[in-house]
Amino acid sequence: LEGRPLGEGAMTAALQTLSRFKRLADSRRVDDIVAVATSAVREAPNGGDFLAAIAEQTGIQARVITGVEEAALIHLAAVHGIDVGADKVVVVDIGGGSTEITLGTAAGVQLAKSFRLGVIRLGERFVTSDPLSGGDERRMVRHIRRELGDYLRGIARSGYSRVITTSGTALALGSLALQ
Repeated sequence: LEGRPLGEGAMTAALQTLSRFKRLADSRRVDDIVAVATSAVREAPNGGDFLAAIAEQTGIQARVITGVEEAALIHLAAVHGIDVGADKVVVVDIGGGSTEITLGTAAGVQLAKSFRLGVIRLGERFVTSDPLSGGDERRMVRHIRRELGDYLRGIARSGYSRVITTSGTALALGSLALQ
């Protein structure tokens, strides 16, 4: 991560997936396709080239969104998928390059922020051994607390009824907890 170019294999796989989605959308006579790119494309020096390749090869006009836009969209998707009623909830999405944390209701987002704290990014920066050494863990935890501390304290002061997590990372952690 950290401003590295997107890899050829990843771009090829993404283009193949987008092509399949485009064919499916066309077969269903979808009027409008909205495609957005997040952290990896946002930070990659060849992100613009990748967006151009998407348009050229699929006809889809993808656009890069900010971390705050990403957080807000994740929040709205999460509260759409889970009936939260009028409750105030926190939504956490831990990705590879970034983590988004929001506070809001089904009606909208009150707070939204994206942090450069994805699992791949943290692993590359802090992990030097497998299993994780105690020293590496302490350095990583200190960094995460410095980055999130004030924001999470503000969310705690605002109050909320539950926390919803999204992403493959959350699913993997849940599976580990069940084992």
